[in-house]
Formats: sequence, C-alpha cells, structure tokens
Amino acid sequence: MNIHETRDTERLGTEPGFRTDFEHAQRIEGGRPLQKVDWRHLPAFIRFIGIFLMTVMLIMLLFSIIVLVR
Repeated sequence: MNIHETRDTERLGTEPGFRTDFEHAQRIEGGRPLQKVDWRHLPAFIRFIGIFLMTVMLIMLLFSIIVLVR
C-alpha cells in the first residue's frame, strides 16, 4: 500500500524519525513521516522565539546550578 504515489510504505519504514504508531493517521491524512526541524527554513520571528526560549532555559539552568553549589 502506498501513502503517496511517489513514496511506498516499505521505504518509509527505514527513514529516520519514522514512528509506526502514526502510520495509520499518516495514511488517512496523507501526511509524511515526522522530520527534524530545520531552523534555517523557519520564518525569522519563529527562529527568534525559539532562540530566546532556549537562552532563557539555559540561563535558568545555570542560575539553579550556581544556587545549588553555594
């Protein structure tokens, strides 16, 4: 059975990031397997939010380590 006319099911199972529990939903919705996020292709505003949130989490982690070491 083919999920899409250009991609057969056997080939999809070997791709990285493929989860078999989503295969049924992907067939229904015509979706493709999950892929890693490529930050370069996101809009600049979304990249800024992601970088900002990662920076805040890193600062909180460093702050908690400093407080625990004291």
